[in-house]
Amino acid sequence: MNPIGRDQTLQFLTTAMTVAERRHNLIASNIANVDTPGYRAKDLDFEAVMSGTLARIEGAAPEKLEQVKQRIIEEGLPIETSTDTVYQQLDRNNVNLESEMAKLSAASGKYKLASRMYMYKLKLVKDVIASR
Repeated sequence: MNPIGRDQTLQFLTTAMTVAERRHNLIASNIANVDTPGYRAKDLDFEAVMSGTLARIEGAAPEKLEQVKQRIIEEGLPIETSTDTVYQQLDRNNVNLESEMAKLSAASGKYKLASRMYMYKLKLVKDVIASR
């Protein structure tokens, strides 16, 4: 049995944490390859993935919400390789350390926000159960 049940909010927040974690890992990989010749930075459009997820959740029957999460995990997320030529080193590496650090901070913030909202939602459920 799914511990989250059919709660759409918890399902959405779980997906948000998964997507933020994957974006964080991509950005960390970019930072690790800052000196790798020819390396092209990769990123994940958090907002686009979550907008699509929200649209699918809103249009899906509650019993299909777990399938949404499984599809995201199985199909992977749309990872984009940067073709940005505005910032490019002589070795054709386009990782801008300052930009990646800013993205890393933003990804961490989105994960923290989703996890706090998740915990708040669980507290609400616990309070409702305790009041009965």
